[in-house]
Amino acid sequence: MFDMMKRKNAEDILEILYLLAFAVYIGFFFLGTTMFQIEWPNFFYTDLRTVIAALILVRAAYSKQYKIWEVAVILGLYILFSMASSRNGYEEYMYLLILIIGARGISFKKLIKVYAAVTAVLLIITIAAALSGYIENLTYYQEGRRTRYAFGINYPTDFSAILFYLILAWFYIRGKKLKYIELGIAGLLGIFVYWFCDARMNTICIIGASLVFAVHKFFSKKAEKKQKEYRICKPISMLLILSGILCSLVMTGLTMLYSPNNPIIAFIDNALSSRLRLGHKGIDIYGFTLWGQNIPMIGLGSTTKDVDFYFFLDSSYIYNLLQFGLLIAVLLLAAWTMISGKAYIKKEWELLLILAIIAVQCMVEHHMVSVAFNPFWMALLGELSVETTKGKKVKRGSI
Repeated sequence: MFDMMKRKNAEDILEILYLLAFAVYIGFFFLGTTMFQIEWPNFFYTDLRTVIAALILVRAAYSKQYKIWEVAVILGLYILFSMASSRNGYEEYMYLLILIIGARGISFKKLIKVYAAVTAVLLIITIAAALSGYIENLTYYQEGRRTRYAFGINYPTDFSAILFYLILAWFYIRGKKLKYIELGIAGLLGIFVYWFCDARMNTICIIGASLVFAVHKFFSKKAEKKQKEYRICKPISMLLILSGILCSLVMTGLTMLYSPNNPIIAFIDNALSSRLRLGHKGIDIYGFTLWGQNIPMIGLGSTTKDVDFYFFLDSSYIYNLLQFGLLIAVLLLAAWTMISGKAYIKKEWELLLILAIIAVQCMVEHHMVSVAFNPFWMALLGELSVETTKGKKVKRGSI
């Protein structure tokens, strides 16, 4: 009994240490999206990865809960991701993989709370620093558009994307306790983003997410009043589970079919601010490869100066395919689908909706793999709660 208590205490301490490392990781990469000029200690980036890897190994040794097949899958993925990274020069998904492995057995809600707390505090500090003149508040004057402010972040759309993911994190943390007033405030933040950042895509996503959760809350309350167990019906659930794959296929297909002579696709491209045209150009120049390739991105972030040659892959699906390669892109989509399936099995309806909303947003934004923006990857191995009804029998209901 004493040995069991010691082991449990050790596991708790290791979990706290991982959460602290996770918080530092989120903070480090968040600050990388701001106008703060910070000189980090030498090797801080790699040392942080080493610390997290060490915590994972020690936690695994103490828990003794890993099955042989789990160890084999983790090692296999690590080898594949390392091989791809060594060929294309990108490390984002390597750090993502390490964090996902480290999240095994830890409450996913704890992880989201850590992400939300760190991001919210740093975002408030960044906005205050930008408005007070301590750091530059990048301001863009573009023909045909209203004045756009970045509020201390590298670019207005990055600022709006941070708000988008922070709002989704809040929706998940609140869960069934989420009130209509909170959804209304989220909608107002969407209007704020439109007015001050002119980030139209994220405005639609923020307001759309608020409306989706308002409908979800309405049907959930309706089922509760009828003493039914709320659930999303299977056809809709299957669409939500497959949302990442479906959105990827749609965006990739439209990008490959792009032609300025096709009036329908040209209209869609114009609505998406040339995302199809630039993605098609990327495919023409670089093509698809198994292991990915280093593609220089020339955008407008971190400066208000015009660039001579603008080229940026905004869609996460095209970004992942061209830069990370077919192998990693497919593995990422498979993992996203597995998380969605896990949410469905555990009846985590809020999480299932959030994952589908992110899948749609990633058609026009490139932040899918960045943990500084998107922490929902941690649900792959993080512990989800199982919804149960205590004290009374309920009928099943659905939407």
